[in-house]
Amino acid sequence: VVINHEKNKGLYQARISGIKAANGEYLAFVDSDDTVSVDWFRMLVKKADEENADMVVGNTINVFEDGNQNYFSIYRSLTHNRPLLTGDEIFNIFLEQEGECFLWHTVWNKVYKKSLINRALPDLEKLNEHVIMTEDIAYSFVLFYHAKAMAFSDTDAYFYYRHSEASTSLSLPKEKFEKNLKDLGTVFRFVEKFIEEKSPENYQRFKAFKDKYFRIWSSNLIATSYSNDAGMRKILLDSFGEKKLKEVLPHEFYFYELTSPWDGRLEAIKKQILDKKYPIISFDVFDTLLLRPFYDPKDIFYFVARNVSHVLKLSSLSDFYKMRVCAEQHCRAKQITNTINFEEVTLTEIYDTFAEIYGYTDLEVRLIQKTEEELELKFCYARQTAKELFELALYAGKRVILVSDMYIDYNLLTKILEKAGYRGYEKLYLSSRKRKLKATGKLYRRIINELKCNASDILHIGDNWNSDIIKAQEIGINTIFMPNTRETFENIVSDIYTGNCSKPMTNVLDGIIAVSYTHLTLP
Repeated sequence: VVINHEKNKGLYQARISGIKAANGEYLAFVDSDDTVSVDWFRMLVKKADEENADMVVGNTINVFEDGNQNYFSIYRSLTHNRPLLTGDEIFNIFLEQEGECFLWHTVWNKVYKKSLINRALPDLEKLNEHVIMTEDIAYSFVLFYHAKAMAFSDTDAYFYYRHSEASTSLSLPKEKFEKNLKDLGTVFRFVEKFIEEKSPENYQRFKAFKDKYFRIWSSNLIATSYSNDAGMRKILLDSFGEKKLKEVLPHEFYFYELTSPWDGRLEAIKKQILDKKYPIISFDVFDTLLLRPFYDPKDIFYFVARNVSHVLKLSSLSDFYKMRVCAEQHCRAKQITNTINFEEVTLTEIYDTFAEIYGYTDLEVRLIQKTEEELELKFCYARQTAKELFELALYAGKRVILVSDMYIDYNLLTKILEKAGYRGYEKLYLSSRKRKLKATGKLYRRIINELKCNASDILHIGDNWNSDIIKAQEIGINTIFMPNTRETFENIVSDIYTGNCSKPMTNVLDGIIAVSYTHLTLP
């Protein structure tokens, strides 16, 4: 739907008209010179549904004319610390900032429930003048006041294009700059009246917000060629009810002093998933879709030993660790010499070998095996970045398959995936069931034959460079390398630098730290 005003009424009124014409459940605003990431709306609406939030704030990426992209580090940490706000704390925290972070009082980096907009509309319509400058402040005060729940989504991005001084308000013709100064007065008079009517106890915070903008615009005026224009000065002073211009305070813009480069690889992966060239999206499972809270996956053996110590009767947990590793090695060695053309073993076969080597009864090893399976189910959980990709592929109508080189039982793995929230995939290809490995390429060939597709139809995403990348590419499958959390943390992946914080680690606590830390890295 395209809405045209016969007479130019300004951006504020244009948005009001758009609000009235909209009939969806959610609303969002995108400025004409900005863009959003490919998954922006889905992710923010998903967060709104999950949290029952009226408003969801997304991640803002600054895009400069030279192509550089960054984000404000302090703002990013602020949203991490406040995943959900409810009730009066929404408006209180908005006011506490006193205008420090402009990303809170812009309308374009958020998604709103239409019900919130409808509650706020009677107040918004009280401003019925032509306004094109700081109109976002008018919207924000009203919307934050009426919001009942506010959430944050930190993955996908609103790309805010920052133009050079040549195209900003500082170099505008006199008539347009004068209009901007008058709009400041219009907006702040509107907000002042709104605060006096709805929240008079917060007037001083509003006043601090207004004072900050007066200092900023005093500085803006001084920086232009109109700095000595008495008429311009009078308009600005009248707009804010002041008698003389003020200077900006030290570190007035501290929110913007620290920036970090934006890593666009997750966005690139999402674009590949959406590419029509790839009707089938394939995911590796362990360390890609699923994580365990261990530095090394085999650390689970210590927990098994602790839980069945009455059966094992060993002097230390590490004894079982060594025995379990040894049993698997012997089992795989036997498989190599076996005349049956199997490339993978099963967990049952591993524990059969365990019983043969160490003399435990069948009843005892089945109890130990069951304990290991229960712990796998207990400890495995979704890797959130990968889950985003999985859900995007389903949302886009792609055929989604899962492929894993793993010895555990098929039914157990489906339970683990279900518990982690992975539903809707077409098929799970498991090496212990198919008896073929990704690591040899034969499992991929089996998949192509069963799906009756071309290798080039598949885009496979995984963390193992050999089995997920090299072997897949050798038969023509397209691939995306998604480094696992451990290798990312240790700086093994050369182009993802995580600082000199890693060291040789062997305990479970360090594993938890590594996994938690790398949740904050992309991809």
